[in-house]
Amino acid sequence: MCENQRIQEQTTDESKIEKFLTKLLEEAITAINNAIDSEIISNGYDPMDNVTHGSGSAGHKKILFCSFGAGYSYSVRDMTGLSSLKISSFNLSDFRSINSTTGTCNCNLSLDVGEMSAQLSGHGSVDACGIHVGAGLSGSVTVSSSSAAPSATVSASYSLDPISGKINSITLNAINLSLGSVHVHVNSHLPWPLDDFLDAIASAITNELRGKLEDVLNPVIQTTLNNALQSIMPIRA
Repeated sequence: MCENQRIQEQTTDESKIEKFLTKLLEEAITAINNAIDSEIISNGYDPMDNVTHGSGSAGHKKILFCSFGAGYSYSVRDMTGLSSLKISSFNLSDFRSINSTTGTCNCNLSLDVGEMSAQLSGHGSVDACGIHVGAGLSGSVTVSSSSAAPSATVSASYSLDPISGKINSITLNAINLSLGSVHVHVNSHLPWPLDDFLDAIASAITNELRGKLEDVLNPVIQTTLNNALQSIMPIRA
């Protein structure tokens, strides 16, 4: 057999195997999503009790003859909605045959998360000209239209004639959650002059909250997905 013919036959075999693995994943997608939901609920991620917290400055503002500076601290808790996490699509690429019966390939997943919401509590304060005004903050956080496209490695064993076999494992390598719109609402019943900083406080919390939420949710989602995928392995033909 000439070298070109051997390479062509190997490429054809790998194409058949890739189609076979894709079909297995398509048939297993409902089971995978059900396992994800079970993992999230059983580990207490929906609702998630203590999500994140922070503090900072909301800037300065001249009111009458004084320059007022505002600060805040907050905590986010009781977040709901993560159980809406679902794998919406995937595609296989870069198939690598280890030998005639086993191989690996990359699996690029698309994840969607529905609306998530949480409770916000904290404290705001204003200082200037010997005046100190402090008050409790309360409100809510809403996150919508979030998605992620993590990469994964698929390990599989198979027989070519006829094609049959199983997917032994899918290991999620990395995740990069992209949150959609993040909206922070702070209740407006604040004493003067703290009420003049209401929008600035909400904006400051919003600006830092996106990164904090992504830092919290990325490892949670990665662990959840890997555990869910492992729980249904192997996927058999």
